Amino acid sequence: MADESTAAAAAEQVASILEAAEQTADRLREDARAEAERIVKEADAGARQILADATNKGLIIVADAERAADQVHQDAAVKARELLRDARQTAEAVRTEGVTLSGDLREMGSSLRVNAERLLGGVQSIHARLRADIDRVESEARKGRAEQPEAD
Repeated sequence: MADESTAAAAAEQVASILEAAEQTADRLREDARAEAERIVKEADAGARQILADATNKGLIIVADAERAADQVHQDAAVKARELLRDARQTAEAVRTEGVTLSGDLREMGSSLRVNAERLLGGVQSIHARLRADIDRVESEARKGRAEQPEAD
């Protein structure tokens, strides 16, 4: 009987150990599940924070890019206005120079016409004198031949 009571006590002890082991396993399983849920929640919160930070940084980058684009657009508009103003000034200067040059050419043409008319008048006068001299010499030569007796 002593063996039976020892065996019963040992069986009770094994049952008690098994029950304690099962309770410990259940507790460890619950602790592990709770720890896993906590880690998942932390990871989820971390991921949400990373996503929020990335979104904020993205928005900041987009805002900076929009400001830079606006600045480039404004600078280009200012440069275009300056170039247009310079082009208008240059066009006006060219027009003014063209008008002045045209007037100068008209004046020079008029002066050349007057000088050509004077030159033509001088040439005509010299031509008339030379013709008169030639006519006079021819006339005198004819008279001289007419006054000379003919030699037979």
